Parts: sequence; structure tokens; C-alpha cells
Amino acid sequence: MLRLFYKFKIKNNLFLDKLLRLLKGVFVLNDRKKNMDSRTDRDFSVQLKNSNKFNPNWSSQISKFHVICIYESKKLNADDTRSQIEREIPKFTALQVYSEFGGTTTYIVWDSTYQENKELFIELRYTARDELVLRIARNIVLYLIKRYEEYSGMSATTHPKLKDREHIHFLIQKFYTSLKKSTFLKDNMVWEDFCNFFNEHLIEWTFQDMEYSIGNDILRKMDKLELNERFLDFLSKNVKENRKFQQRFLEIVNHYTKEWINKIVKIMDLEQLSLQKFEFLLHIQSDQVYSERSFRKNYHVVNKGNLEVMSNSLYQSTREALSQNTFDSVHSSPWPTALLRKGQLTGSVKMMPSITSNENERHLANMSWKQVVQLSELDVDVLDALCAYYLTNARHYKDVVEIRIDYLLSLRGLRPKLGGNGGRGGYEKSQRYEILKSLSRIQSLWLDIDQVVIYANGKPEHVSLKGRIFAFKDKNNKEYEIDEKSLEGNLYYTVGDVFEKFLFGSGRQVALLPMKTLQYNPYKEKIEKRLIRYLSWRWRTQARKAEYFKPYKMSTLLEVVGLEINKRVPSRSRDRMEQALDRLLADGLISSWQYEKWEEDIASYKGWAHIWKNSTLQIMPSERIIEQYRSIEWKRKKKSKAELVSVNPEVEIRVLGEQIRKTRTLLRLSLQRVAEELEISTSYLSNIERGAKTPSSHVQRRLITWLQKNSIYD
Repeated sequence: MLRLFYKFKIKNNLFLDKLLRLLKGVFVLNDRKKNMDSRTDRDFSVQLKNSNKFNPNWSSQISKFHVICIYESKKLNADDTRSQIEREIPKFTALQVYSEFGGTTTYIVWDSTYQENKELFIELRYTARDELVLRIARNIVLYLIKRYEEYSGMSATTHPKLKDREHIHFLIQKFYTSLKKSTFLKDNMVWEDFCNFFNEHLIEWTFQDMEYSIGNDILRKMDKLELNERFLDFLSKNVKENRKFQQRFLEIVNHYTKEWINKIVKIMDLEQLSLQKFEFLLHIQSDQVYSERSFRKNYHVVNKGNLEVMSNSLYQSTREALSQNTFDSVHSSPWPTALLRKGQLTGSVKMMPSITSNENERHLANMSWKQVVQLSELDVDVLDALCAYYLTNARHYKDVVEIRIDYLLSLRGLRPKLGGNGGRGGYEKSQRYEILKSLSRIQSLWLDIDQVVIYANGKPEHVSLKGRIFAFKDKNNKEYEIDEKSLEGNLYYTVGDVFEKFLFGSGRQVALLPMKTLQYNPYKEKIEKRLIRYLSWRWRTQARKAEYFKPYKMSTLLEVVGLEINKRVPSRSRDRMEQALDRLLADGLISSWQYEKWEEDIASYKGWAHIWKNSTLQIMPSERIIEQYRSIEWKRKKKSKAELVSVNPEVEIRVLGEQIRKTRTLLRLSLQRVAEELEISTSYLSNIERGAKTPSSHVQRRLITWLQKNSIYD
């Protein structure tokens, strides 16, 4: 069978000399002179159009050989792409990996020669393969630039970064590396299929040409040796001289690689992107940043997609009090008060503005109750953002850091609006004012802790504490009240006296919080916010012993997220909780979740909600979280094989269900459609994906077969 035309850059003369010495005496088509029928390109085009399907028996008589086309091609560089952008973007409608056919010498290498020098030819194959991947990467860059132009309304050719050839080169190399490592292009079988696909067309075209030129009767009378010689002559002549044949060659390669590109576009989810995401992928964000890479550069806040926040029980309890708004009136105090009880922590947090000489206590108390009514998940977002920014920018726990309100909006993933000339116009005043009010509420918080444990020199110590969470200061380092004047310029703040005890020496306690937490909608997705905050805090407490498999009680999770079971329709509460877990899974904030003690059949009985409430779940953090915490794990003895198996006996089934879910999502297939293919019910498949059901052995075989058939990866 034929091989694909291998195209590559000859990197040095020694390599070329070695190849030419190897091919000396081999059948060199370009030097052979045969008395072939002289035909025009138009003749070839007409005969292909009018020719019938060739006799497939002829192809079986062709001896195995390989076609190698060697040519000098300049490196695909940024200048080429830059000029292509300027030339093609205005009329860009279709992707073309190859736009012209070029070559210097074409060789036919018999399979025996190929096998004797297999290492050399494999090197040529991989070189050719890399070049094609590089060309696909360039087309992905062109695709993104074209889409960016459509979304932004700006000319891509005038963007300062897209005019920079070094930046273009960087983008091509970035996607080239990603394609080789993370897509189906790393699979050898994919390339073999490509070769076989092309071979079929090449053989067909050549025999159609032979039928047209010398006739079927003469072909049928040829013996195998003569048929091989004439076939090779026609093939060589067409490849070398026939522009129509060459064009057909390019069309079939471009058609196949276009299908690859379409598949990659779906895998990378490039079809439905926001302008923000296009800017991120093209690395052309403005000074108002959105990506993790830019946050790291401008804010020094993000650590591999995670924020660093305090992990002590006092901080977590304060977040929960704000999130669920547990403030209430207490005896002998005019201030809204939330009681804090967690482990060895006892105390309260109050909404208590600073008392000044100009305002009496009663007036301030009325203001405090108004602030309590306005509390939302946004306040917890701002608290976490302030905490993360301080932890990563303060050199000492007494430091004062400066921050802008726009920075806080950016951390929440919000985009500034466009200006009238297409440039950035900044955030809306209402957005900035909302953050300002939240800062004012946080400034009013006062902690009154009767007992909490801190660590001094590695030893626990029970202490009582009082004070603010954060202290806001002016340029003269004096505390001041946040008001509308704070909308302009920078804000300056430091950690309050209470939390500074948890930020120095061996007492420093920090947890990783996924940045996505701040970007969930504070009203529609508050359950997702509350759940991932709690889980992130628990993972930090479990990290020392790596107890991530420790189960969670559903009743505890319901309490944490503030979700009460709907007495009339309890299934709604369950669906909402599972929806939140699925969302965290889809966003990569957890790696898996599954019920540990729950039988699905129970849900068909009356009173099942009480049993479900007391069920337990295993919720695993992402690999990124586990890796980040690995350095603080205690050294543990290795467990026996039996112990390891007993930890999670259904892990393989859970992984299988997760693979089904991911593949189905990437292929945009509904549960119903996949269930029909597998000949099982939709609910059964849903439970398998979540790990709630263990499929039977014959269903497992169906699942594995379906994955092998539909998987877009290796």
C-alpha cells in the first residue's frame, strides 16, 4: 500500500547526503523518461470527472512501496503567519493547511528498502508529522484571530500584539505543543488512518488516469510486473508535472486536516467563546486582566487557579455567618450579632460601625441593621478577595497594602465595558458602588471571641480576642470610614488585630480556594459558592493526613449551604444539591463525588428524604489541590494491598462513569441518546456517571466498548 507523501525540511546537508546515498539505485521517478501519453491538465480533470470506478483488483497487484517527496521548505515562522493574516483575514472563509504544492525530488522506495532503513524513514515520518501539526496550529491561531475580529469589531491586523511577529510565533508554538501532547494527534493510529485514507484516493486517481489514457483492455492484458511499472510511471508523471493532479492532492489533504481542525475546535470548546476567552487564548488581554496568568503578573494573587485565604476556624465561621446571615438580636446588645460555635471556638461577630463623636449609638445601631439586611454572597466574595490579596502581597502581618475597587471586580471575573472608540471604558459605576457598599459592611464587622486556639512555637494556646477583621487606612496611615470618596483612587488596608495572630510563625494557617468560587453568581449560584468554600476549608484540615476519602454527611452539607429539605417535594432539594455537586465537578473544582451509603431504590419509598439526609458522600478534591498540599502531608507507613483495596473498592467503576460523562459532554450527546445506544435506561446511565450505581459486568463491557468507539483521546 502507498504511504502518504512525507514533506519535511532538510535540516542539514549530511542528512540529505545520507538519504541520497541510501536511495542510490532505487527507482527514481524524476529521472525516468517514459513515452507516456501527453495530456493537458484539462484532459486530466475531464477524465477524472467522466471516469468510472476503477477495477479494485488492480490495486491488489501493486507491490508494496512508499512514496517520498523531499523538498526544501523554509521554516513556518511568524512572518509567514503574519503575512497570511494580513492577506487572508479580510476574505477568510475556509481553512487550508497547504495552499500550494512544492517539491524537488520524488522517490519510490520499495518496502524492502524501507524496512532495511526503517529508523531513517521513521525519522522522516515524524519530521513530516511535526510540520503538519505546526501548520494545524497556525490555522488554529488564524481561526481565533478571525473570531476575535468578529466579536470585538476591531481589525485584527491593527492590534499591537497581533502585529508583533514574536507574539505570533509564541501563539503558534503554544498551540503546537498543546496539540502534540493533549489531543488525538499524539496517537499513531490516527496518522495511519490518515495514510490509508489518502492511499485509497491516490491509487484510484492513478488507475483512473491509466484507464483514460491506455484503456481497460490493455490494462487487463498486463502481467503484475508491467502493471507495476506503468502504475509507477503514471504516478510519478502526475505528481511531478500535472498541476490538476497536484491540486487534487492538496484538496484531499486539506479536506482531511480540516476535519481534524473541526474536531480540535470542539475538543477545545472554541466555538462558543466570550471576548474575554478569545483575549486569553490569544494572550492579548488589556491592563484589565481576567486570566490566571495575568492575575499572577498584576495582582500576585492566583496560585494555579486557586486563591490563598486563611483556613483557621474563626475565619471559616465568620464566612458562614456572613453567607447565611445568622445575625440576630441578643440580650443586652443593640448590635446585630451572629454567634460563632465551631470546635473549641466560642464567641460572636457583630455588625458594629465605628462610634464617632458625631453619631450616637442608637443611630449607628439602626444603620447596622440596614447593613445586615443587605448581606449577600457578594460580601463573602469581597472578604475572600481582600484576604487573598493581603496574604500574597503583604511582606509582614503588620503591612498595609493598596488595592483598587476595579481589582476586586476583576477577581470576580467581571469585564469592564467597552469605550466608545473600541477601547476599555472601565467598570460601570453601579458595579463599583456595589463593591464599595460591601467593603463598608466588612469594615463594620467586629469580632468578640471568648475562646479560640492559636499556635505559638508549634504549641496550642487558648486565647480570647477582640477587634476588626480588616482596618482601612488613608495615605497618612490613619483609619477612616469608607464612603463614596473611596470610589476614586486606591484603598489601603491591613489585617485586624484578631487575625494577625493566625498569620505569623508556625501559627500561619492558609487554605487554597478555587478562584472560580468568586466568579459564580452570588444569587443564582450561592449554593455552589457555599459548598466549595466549605469543602476547600475541609480539604486543608484533611491535608496533613491526606484524609480526602473521609465521607461527608449529607445533613452537614445541607446545613453548610443553608438548604432545607422541601417537605412537600423533597426530590427538589436532592436535585438542587446534586446539581451543585455536578457543577463543581464540571468546572474541575472537585475530581469526583459519589454516595457512600445510599441505595437508589430507597427513593421509591415514603419517608426516603430522612434516610437520604443521613446518607454519606465521598467528595474528592482536584488533582491540583492534592498536589499543592502534598508537601504538608505527614509521612505515613505504606498500607498493605488489602488496606488499599478496602479504602475505595468502587474507584474503577467511578472512574469509568466519569469517563463516560466527560466523553458524552465533549461530544455534546444527551443522556437519552447515549442510553439508547447502550440499551439501558437514562436514569440508570445517570447513576452510573455519578457513581451511584455499579453496572453489571455485561453493561460494563458495553460502556468500555462505547468509550473505545467514541473517545476523542488516546
